Amino acid sequence: MIRLVHRLGGVALLAMLFATPASATATLACVGVDDHQVHVTLTLGSVPVLAVVNATIETPSGTYAMLPGDGHTEIIVGQAFGTPDGLSVDFADPNVQDILVTLRTLQAYRDRQAAHVGILAIGDRDVYAVTCES
Repeated sequence: MIRLVHRLGGVALLAMLFATPASATATLACVGVDDHQVHVTLTLGSVPVLAVVNATIETPSGTYAMLPGDGHTEIIVGQAFGTPDGLSVDFADPNVQDILVTLRTLQAYRDRQAAHVGILAIGDRDVYAVTCES
C-alpha cells in the first residue's frame, strides 16, 4: 500500500510539473484612459515567449476571466505575441470559436521603467484606450 501511494505521489508530481505552463514573474495592470471602470490585469509567465498565465478584464459591459467562476465570461488565450515594443493578446471563448477580447499595447523604456499605452477591444462593440504599468 505504501509503495502504491509513493508511486501515485510521483505520478502526481510529474503531472503537476508538466501541466504547469509557466511560473508567474510579472504583472501588467491597465486602466481605461477615459473610463476608469475598465481594468485589465495580466499575469505573465517566465518562458522565452509571451505566456499569459492569468487574465482578468473588467469593463462596463462585463467581466472576462481565465479562471472559472460565477459572474464573468470565461476566456482562454487564443494567441499572444510580445516584442520589445509591445504585446498583442487575443482572448477567445473556451471553444475557440470567437475572439472575445483583444489587447494591443505599445511600450517604451527609460532606465528600468516601462510605460505602456494600448487599445482594448471587446468583440466588435466596445473599444477603450488604456494605460498600463508593469
